[in-house]
Amino acid sequence: MHCPRCQQNVALNVNRCPNCQQALKPLLLNQQIPLSSQQRQSLINKILLPSAGLLFVAIVLASLRFAINPVSSWAWLGVTVMIAATSIYLLNLVRDLLSGFVTVQIDQLELLREYSNRSGTRFYGDFGVLGKLQLSKEHFDLAIEGNYYSVTYSPKSKTVWGLAPLSRSRELA
Repeated sequence: MHCPRCQQNVALNVNRCPNCQQALKPLLLNQQIPLSSQQRQSLINKILLPSAGLLFVAIVLASLRFAINPVSSWAWLGVTVMIAATSIYLLNLVRDLLSGFVTVQIDQLELLREYSNRSGTRFYGDFGVLGKLQLSKEHFDLAIEGNYYSVTYSPKSKTVWGLAPLSRSRELA
């Protein structure tokens, strides 16, 4: 970060410029805020589709269990692994929804990554303290590696809701 008065480079944890002794606005390093209704609805939507898929798989499995032709053990193993992975994903979303809060934390974006496959493109940012978080396309396009951001995210599902570049405001009175 830079001092607003002399433009000296100042570490985030310093509240007084070492060059001009200007008092800098202290940065809030970590806080929790309530989920907005839009964030709550987004989490519910992310929970409903995989839940419907799990219900469908359970119905198919129940009907195959009573089918005349037995199903191979490998097929059962594959379905079990799929159910376990989906259940862990859903559990993290439900935990974020039930907590009712998102976390806002200051961190440095170290690396941006983009993964493409048949189902679409996913965007990730690697942060110094927070680790790997999933970004939206808009956040990915605006983010610059090496910059510090105020990151609003869900801690269990690792979803970023907001990514605001940091800047110190005018001097304190």
